[in-house]
Amino acid sequence: SGGSLWLAAGALAGSGTITANGGNKGCYSEPGGGGGGRIAIYTCDWQMFPPQITANGGTGWQNGSPGTILFASPFIDITQQPVGVVVWAGESATLSVVATTSAGELYYQWRRNGVDVVDNDHITGAMTNTLHISPAACADGGVYDVWLADDCGALVTEPAHLYVPPLGDMDCDGDVDFDDINPFVLALSDPAGYEELFPYCRWLQADCDGNGSVNFDDISPFIALLGTHCP
Repeated sequence: SGGSLWLAAGALAGSGTITANGGNKGCYSEPGGGGGGRIAIYTCDWQMFPPQITANGGTGWQNGSPGTILFASPFIDITQQPVGVVVWAGESATLSVVATTSAGELYYQWRRNGVDVVDNDHITGAMTNTLHISPAACADGGVYDVWLADDCGALVTEPAHLYVPPLGDMDCDGDVDFDDINPFVLALSDPAGYEELFPYCRWLQADCDGNGSVNFDDISPFIALLGTHCP
């Protein structure tokens, strides 16, 4: 693979190249190409042409994936990274970041699994320091981070995992499968015993028809949920 490069400079100029390219296939069999590496450049005075800086994947029987190139601001200071949370479906989730910059105004863009988050009927604050999701649903789970930008460049926060267990996930492992059948039966017949055996889950995950109670009416909805998986 291409490895990684971290550069900090008052100015970046010259006619050379900066590369973290993946290796090409070797002489034997049919190996794939190496993946491109990661390049992070911290400067406000960037004078090199984009083609001089590459993190390409190598060639091979299957080409390697390209790497990433980040032109980051050295003036952004992240004092509190986003922290992952576990919330139940229907509850509210809040993710936040605390950061400052000495180079103009600070801008925010939350991302989920690498895709920009946008405000909608249950998400607010996608371009602020605090993201609110209410009510949270199984599909809202995933890995969140924030792109921060100032007058100099950008910086990305560390990732934070939001986990919203789906209804019927009685062992709280992120999906509804045959491993949840016995815990479901236990929740149905012995709520206290279930809570003792699964202290980090919750009994109402067995309320698969959503009426606020756990009873035999939840059996058919639970069976219908088998195979459900959340990020």
